[in-house]
Amino acid sequence: MIRRRLGVVGVFALWSAVVLAVFTVVITLIATHQIEGMVVTSSAKSMAATVNGMIVHTLSDEQLRNLRTTDLTQFDAVIADAIKTSDIRAVKIWSRDASVVYSSLDKGEVGKVYPGYANIESALAGEVVWNADTSDKDESREEAEFFGGDVVEVYSPIQSRPGGEVFGVFEVYQRYSPVRGTVVSSLLGVWGISAAAAILLYVVQLRIVMSAAERLKQSEAEARVVSVRLQESLRDLEEHSVGTLQALTSAVDAKDSYTARHSLGVTDYAVAAGRHLGLDDVQIASLERAALLHDIGKIGTAEAILLKPRQLTREEYLAVQEHSDMGASIIGSIPFLKDLVPIVRHHHERWDGGGYPDGLSGENIPRLARVLSVADAFDAMTSDRPYRRAMKVGAAREELERGVGTQFDPAVVTAFVACIESGECGSRNDMH
Repeated sequence: MIRRRLGVVGVFALWSAVVLAVFTVVITLIATHQIEGMVVTSSAKSMAATVNGMIVHTLSDEQLRNLRTTDLTQFDAVIADAIKTSDIRAVKIWSRDASVVYSSLDKGEVGKVYPGYANIESALAGEVVWNADTSDKDESREEAEFFGGDVVEVYSPIQSRPGGEVFGVFEVYQRYSPVRGTVVSSLLGVWGISAAAAILLYVVQLRIVMSAAERLKQSEAEARVVSVRLQESLRDLEEHSVGTLQALTSAVDAKDSYTARHSLGVTDYAVAAGRHLGLDDVQIASLERAALLHDIGKIGTAEAILLKPRQLTREEYLAVQEHSDMGASIIGSIPFLKDLVPIVRHHHERWDGGGYPDGLSGENIPRLARVLSVADAFDAMTSDRPYRRAMKVGAAREELERGVGTQFDPAVVTAFVACIESGECGSRNDMH
């Protein structure tokens, strides 16, 4: 019902908007997590440097080396002042044996040992680690109430210089609200940019689809011809199989209408030549299906290359060469077409081994691929292209004969020439 009311482009516009919105939200949520982590990490490292400076400047080297036996009474005044004038809420100091040697929270904690505490072990190894304990976590609500707001716990090694000896660990409880403000302002920018990018992408892709839909309408008649041929050759397959083939060929036709006409011509030539070679009905059916689909891989080739009105550059030619490999991959993903993969993949191999994609030669090239190669070359030569006019049938025949033993299988060319002489393989304009 929705498809009837909106049409194909309308349905695409609706669903692409939904998908793009979901994708944007997911990406932005991931970015949110990353930004929050970076902001908190930066804040934690800054706080670690500040407190480490307090400790190092307050205590002597000897006191730092013997934190467990050092009298830290004088340190109380420094920490009390820091708590009043900064975002620090509390400080603990641990010795290397994981025992608490100072606490601005609970003096009764001094002297207790907490072996195996992961954050302390990481800090003793030289890392700065943190935990963001916010009140949206059930286990942190009581702590948030105690400190008058959410906090970030920072664990950092006590060192007289970066990379130097670790004398112990300090644990700092820092207010989270300043960090949250920085996070929120950063995230507003990210969400704004993401929304703007999503809208722009949506508009661009909608214009592309509308343009493609227009080209699809223009080539509608040829697509119907392809559909009829497919239905005739696949009447023994299930109904969904025919639909899959129609979708594939129509997708390529939407990019380059020449490809559909070319596929029809190649199919006629290949089937006629196959009969001259004495192929059985099963082989003829496979050859027909492969010929109709042999250029399906061009769905991945840029339209600027397919429709270029001049000879291709080497880089562009290499890009076009990828279509046989890509076509084989597409067909190989469809169970009932897997038998066609070798034909499609190798229809640009040469008898002398100079073709692509695998450089196969002689009898190593699948027989039906050799038939398709000759039919493909003949139709290409006798068709008008943006960069050249079509050859006459006689000239194209001479080119085929010149390629015997180098580009083409001699037996296939012999059969094809017989097909030309019988009138079954003339120019496409003569056949349709």
